Amino acid sequence: MEFVGYAFIAIFIGALLLGRHFKATREAREAAELAKVPSRAVELRVSGWTASELRDVFRRFSELYGLPEPRVSETANGVFSVKWTDGLAPSHILFAVNYAHYPEGHNLDGRRICAAAKVSAGHFDGIPAGRPVTIYVPEDDDRFDCVHAVDDRDTAYLGDFGQSGFVQTDRARMRPCVQALFG
Repeated sequence: MEFVGYAFIAIFIGALLLGRHFKATREAREAAELAKVPSRAVELRVSGWTASELRDVFRRFSELYGLPEPRVSETANGVFSVKWTDGLAPSHILFAVNYAHYPEGHNLDGRRICAAAKVSAGHFDGIPAGRPVTIYVPEDDDRFDCVHAVDDRDTAYLGDFGQSGFVQTDRARMRPCVQALFG
């Protein structure tokens, strides 16, 4: 009988410790998501829209996600830089690149939209720390809910909005226009 009592106590304490571990892991993941990537660490570039259209696209995006509106400025030849002065959460960077391609309330017919973000190292799960990345919507996208990334060693990653973090892929599927945005 005494053994059963000790076994029960051991199981109870083990469950308590395991529960704390899972809670701490969840809280750490949530805190990391809330930590913004500083504005200086993100360079979002977009082409295929006029300045006023792009401001409207990101005004709607900001309303959708409860963010302040970004600054939109032309860099050269119809390429625009989009900056949130207070930075963005990592997921919002991914969503912003995707939203530039598929915004609500805008006609996409006849447009050649290209959007990508260069992000300094250490901000995305699944991409090794120390690896800066370029994030973009893949060529011939037919899923509309994912982005791809390529690090500075040309390793390609897939970021599916239904999953947490990036996973390595053997197909970068980078649109030719992506490099031109930063050229």
